[in-house]
Amino acid sequence: MINTLKTIIKENIDNFPRTVELAKVNQKKNFKTSDLGWVWAVVKPLLYIVIFYTAIVLGIRGQR
Repeated sequence: MINTLKTIIKENIDNFPRTVELAKVNQKKNFKTSDLGWVWAVVKPLLYIVIFYTAIVLGIRGQR
């Protein structure tokens, strides 16, 4: 089991540049049609965090 884990970690380190390149291509493909482009990749998760935080604070904790 330890040898398998070592092999997996080694392969991930060896293929890191390829993984980064695939991630870049995927990001470009996903946000190519968006008007905001790569900015939307940052804004969208932040927007979700704000919405969920507000829902939890006002919805759950606000009923005390």
